[in-house]
Amino acid sequence: MKLKPQTDSDDRLTFLEQLERVLRAEIRDEMRISLVPYGSVVYGATTSKSDVDATILVHKASDDKFLSAGSIPLLDTVGKILTEKGMNVQVFKETAHPIVKIQKHGVLTPFHVDISANNYDVVHKSKKVLVVLNKHKGIDIATYLKKWTIDNGVNGRWRGMLSSYAWMLLTIEYLESVSKRPTDKKPTIDGLFEFLSKRLAQNPLIVPDKFTSEKEKGFPNCADQIKEAQVKTILKSITSRNTKTTQTQFDR
Repeated sequence: MKLKPQTDSDDRLTFLEQLERVLRAEIRDEMRISLVPYGSVVYGATTSKSDVDATILVHKASDDKFLSAGSIPLLDTVGKILTEKGMNVQVFKETAHPIVKIQKHGVLTPFHVDISANNYDVVHKSKKVLVVLNKHKGIDIATYLKKWTIDNGVNGRWRGMLSSYAWMLLTIEYLESVSKRPTDKKPTIDGLFEFLSKRLAQNPLIVPDKFTSEKEKGFPNCADQIKEAQVKTILKSITSRNTKTTQTQFDR
């Protein structure tokens, strides 16, 4: 799938195209596939620390076992091929969303890559996010927030925090709220953090997934709900950030 490279996403998209060519060459007798990126690499909100997320979509196969969402036979096949090419690969099967994880290692694999199987839902969502961010000219704000959440350790479900996707949903909430105001006021980073300090104080904190596709039954709604302790940690980081920003403006 061809996408227009955006800023730091350029090299990541190029690497995915290389992986796609490798996989197609090895399994062309068994199936027709595409390796499709999703997430921040699609809408350009990548940072130097960003992994690459992609899903392998099977358009036609000799065996139906390769066609299902989260297909383990498909992921096993992908893992075997990439391992034989000298890459450091692990296949995670006993998870909610099975993936092939490629570890960053030298020139051969310049980025960490997670590959899921037949996950049409995330492709759908990434396109929707890109459309809305472009509509509201919010790519720069989204990228700033992504970097801030990573730098402050408040990004990632594995930490009990909001996922990157949930942070993008909150950014979109803010952008759309500004667009509805009867003024010419434009979205700003400070405005986003003011919005977040109020939005995240809601109890319980729920981030609904407005882009959920009903076409893909293999993956659940990705709305996030996090615990009060984690919310307090995030709000503390936001307060610290806002205080520093105010102090810097005062010193000027």
